[in-house]
Amino acid sequence: MINNETDWQAVWVKIFSNQSEKPPLPEVDFSRRTIVAVFQGDQPTGGYEISIQDIVESENSFEVAVKAFSPGSRCVVEGKVTRPFDIVEIEKIEKQVVFHVKHKIRDCG
Repeated sequence: MINNETDWQAVWVKIFSNQSEKPPLPEVDFSRRTIVAVFQGDQPTGGYEISIQDIVESENSFEVAVKAFSPGSRCVVEGKVTRPFDIVEIEKIEKQVVFHVKHKIRDCG
């Protein structure tokens, strides 16, 4: 969860650290908005994906449902390191965020 410009800039720089020309940082009004981001880290090939499926408010927190896919053994993938991520902008939240990640293997056969 990102609720300020400094953290947002740091995340943006890290996401695009391997690119010489970074896209411009999207403007976010952190007085009214929050960024929720998920990352799958460095992966050895293509075929990996992570995405935020749903965000639901509970009494004490926001529950974030995430799906993380990895390629199955029969998948044809690009042979380069990838860094899958997903970012969503939502209304401002102050509660704790709890991530629930479901890992899935794609069947490409």
